[in-house]
Amino acid sequence: AGAGAGARAVNASNSMAAHADSNTARANLNTSLEREREDAVKYGEGEFARFADGYVASISWGLDGALFAQVQSRSQKALRLLRFLSPGADGAWRLPEKGLNGASAWWLPRSPGGGGGGGGEGSEGSVANGKSPGEIPGKFRSLVWSPGGRKGPGGVLRGTVVVQETSECWVDLNSCFRPLASGGFLWANDRSEFLHLYRYSQDGQCVATLTAGPWVVDSVHGVDEALGFVYFSASLGDARQRNLFAATLNPAGTGCEQPRRVTAGNGWHDVTLSCDFKMFVDVFCSASEPYSVSLYSLPSGSLLSKIFQNADPRLSLLDLKPPEMFGFKNREGVELQAALYHPPARFPRPRPLVVSCYGGPDIQIVTDSWGLTAAMREQYLAQEGYLVLRVDNRGLN
Repeated sequence: AGAGAGARAVNASNSMAAHADSNTARANLNTSLEREREDAVKYGEGEFARFADGYVASISWGLDGALFAQVQSRSQKALRLLRFLSPGADGAWRLPEKGLNGASAWWLPRSPGGGGGGGGEGSEGSVANGKSPGEIPGKFRSLVWSPGGRKGPGGVLRGTVVVQETSECWVDLNSCFRPLASGGFLWANDRSEFLHLYRYSQDGQCVATLTAGPWVVDSVHGVDEALGFVYFSASLGDARQRNLFAATLNPAGTGCEQPRRVTAGNGWHDVTLSCDFKMFVDVFCSASEPYSVSLYSLPSGSLLSKIFQNADPRLSLLDLKPPEMFGFKNREGVELQAALYHPPARFPRPRPLVVSCYGGPDIQIVTDSWGLTAAMREQYLAQEGYLVLRVDNRGLN
């Protein structure tokens, strides 16, 4: 009884220490976030602060000649979409006194050694936020639009912050941004705990929810504005599979409509759409079927032509059996996906177990794809009498 009480006292002490460590970590995080907020207030008046340490994650051209940049803080807890206005008639980038609809503006940091192309920080005629170029801090530089190599008038290149995503943990990057010819753009975020698509107005207001539910959008393949569809791949229906879906750009009411599945056949579809959205190429496979390539029409998804069918006779010699796929819940009630490779029946029980996992993020190793069956390390170990278990940890699907 004394030993048990001592053990309980040690466990209670360890629990208290862990709780204190958790509180300390949370306090440090809050202090870091508060410092970022303080910096935002101190820098400029009514403007977003330039990240003390950040980087450009991606660059995209808008359909009207505007330039979009996604900029992420080094802590990866904040992500901003910036718009730089298209060039004016004289070939120079337009420099509005204020952002669109009064939105906040952004300064590009100055490179070491200073100076940008055409017109430096002290060049005449460069005015931003009511300051003359000489009043602009040295950590900013001038950039100009110079078509055909011609140097145009100088000016501080500013971008309007149209969207900002923040998280106390991590803001993941994605490639779902698409500018729209009708104005505005497509944007994806996981504010609902799942990555979904939204349509935004030009000034950064969310005007429509295009997808929703306990599944994730993986990638956007194209936007057919003429018919009003956005085509994307997603895990809707089965987290181990990928299919092509179509969602309407203009859902009725305040909700969103259920996306329409375009691809047929359970498994993994890797698609490429034609530029006119009339057809798409589908590279398909599953755990029981090797790769094939087919051409389908859009928006119906009907088969036009079979381009390639894997018929390699050597596959029958390998005797590759698909693993058993199943799901189970961890101690927190989260569904995890797994695949179990069984050895031949001749091996006695109990059998040794090898667990194969990948820490992530993003990469799934339990998918209804040919790669799951053609995993030669797992197949070899099973052949030698081992049970091999593949498990996807939380967040991978």
